[in-house]
Amino acid sequence: MAVVTACYCTREDVKRSVDIKDTARNNWQIDQAIQSASRNIEHHMHRVFYPSIATHYWDWPNYQYAFPWRI
Repeated sequence: MAVVTACYCTREDVKRSVDIKDTARNNWQIDQAIQSASRNIEHHMHRVFYPSIATHYWDWPNYQYAFPWRI
C-alpha cells in the first residue's frame, strides 16, 4: 500500500517550468524532489497548508483555578 502525502505542486508544473522531456527516470526524481521540498516547507513553517480531519482535546478547567463555564 502506498503512502499518500500532500504536495504543493504537480509533476507537470515542474516539467513545464524547466522544459524537461518526459521520461520515467525524470518522473521519479521530480516526484522525490517535490515531496522533499513539501516536507521541508512544512518543517520550516511549523504547519501544513492542506486541510486535515483531526480531533483536539484540551483539559477543561476545574473549580480550583476558574469556573468551568469561563474559557
